[in-house]
Amino acid sequence: MKVILVYPGFIDIGFNSLGRGGMDFNWINLGLAYIGAYLKKHSHQVCLLDLRDLKGWQEFEDKIKKQSADIVGVHFNTPNYNVAIKCCEIAKNNGKIVAAGGPHATLNPMELLNTGFIDYVVVGEGEQAFLDLVNNLENNIIPENKVLQGK
Repeated sequence: MKVILVYPGFIDIGFNSLGRGGMDFNWINLGLAYIGAYLKKHSHQVCLLDLRDLKGWQEFEDKIKKQSADIVGVHFNTPNYNVAIKCCEIAKNNGKIVAAGGPHATLNPMELLNTGFIDYVVVGEGEQAFLDLVNNLENNIIPENKVLQGK
């Protein structure tokens, strides 16, 4: 199955900021990298979209469309909430299944589900829970529970 993982940046460090200096400008979130590697290990295709490497929302939407992925997973920290929600909105409006994870998702999963832009929220460490979601959806098994518990 094809999956896009989205790193929205941190606070106001977003579009056109990759490589400009400092840790927040150069590193990807480790949890998101773990999930991507774990999905690849289990034969799924993974693309990482890092907003810091894009020029703006139109380029983000173009890449969502071009990748033709089935699922879009978005990393949520509380400071990047608004940008992450916008990513989810664009993905959802383009017919994608949207999953959220990360610290904010773990602290307040129902808030994210109630936006209407997110189909599933992974709580806690997400490697296995997200893999289970992807495998289930690939096999046309729709999980009843919208909040998926990681370890």
